[in-house]
Amino acid sequence: MQLPDDWFYGQLNLKYKDKGTFYLTLASSMKEMQEVAANTDYDSVYAVLAIPQADPEYQKKVTELYSSGARNVLQHWNHLLITASVDNITDAEIKELLSTPVANRLAVESFISEGLQRMKGFSNEYFALKDYKTNFDFTQEKALIGINADTDLLKDFAYNNKILLSCNQKAATAMLFIKKTDVETEKSLEQQVNKWHF
Repeated sequence: MQLPDDWFYGQLNLKYKDKGTFYLTLASSMKEMQEVAANTDYDSVYAVLAIPQADPEYQKKVTELYSSGARNVLQHWNHLLITASVDNITDAEIKELLSTPVANRLAVESFISEGLQRMKGFSNEYFALKDYKTNFDFTQEKALIGINADTDLLKDFAYNNKILLSCNQKAATAMLFIKKTDVETEKSLEQQVNKWHF
C-alpha cells in the first residue's frame, strides 16, 4: 500500500516457534501526530505523575488526565491504518480451520453478526456503535469478510471504521482503517483501502 507523503508507519514481525509468523503495521499522519503532541498539556502529565499512588487524589487526577488526553487525541487524530497477518502457519488446529473456509461460513457469520448486534445495543459516554454493514464472501479456497461500522467516541467524535478480514489455507490477514466522518481522505488512499488484500 502506498501511503500519503506525510504519513509514517511502524512494523513488527514476530515468529512463534510452533504457530507461524505474525506481522503488524500501524500507520497514520505525521501532521496529526504533531498536532496531538503540540496540544498535550505536559505540565499536567508531570504533575499527576508526581502524586504518590497512595494519595486519595491520585486516582481522580489520573481519570481527569486520561479523559482530557483522550479528547486531545481524538480532536486532532483523523486517520489510523492497521494491518496484521499471520503466515507460515504450522499449528495443526489452525491449519485445519483455515483449510475449509466455506464449511465455517455459518458459524463465522453468526458470531460476527451477533457480536456486532450486541455491541450496537451496548453504548455509553465513551463508545457507541451507531450502524454497521457486513459482507461475507466464502469459497473453497478463501474467506473474505468486510465490516463497515460507524462509531461515536466520547459522544463528540464520529468515526467510520472499515475492517477487512481474509484467510486462505496458508495465511490470515486483517486490515482496520479508521477515519473521522467529517474529514476528507486522499482519494488514492481511499481507493487502496477499498481494494486492500494480501
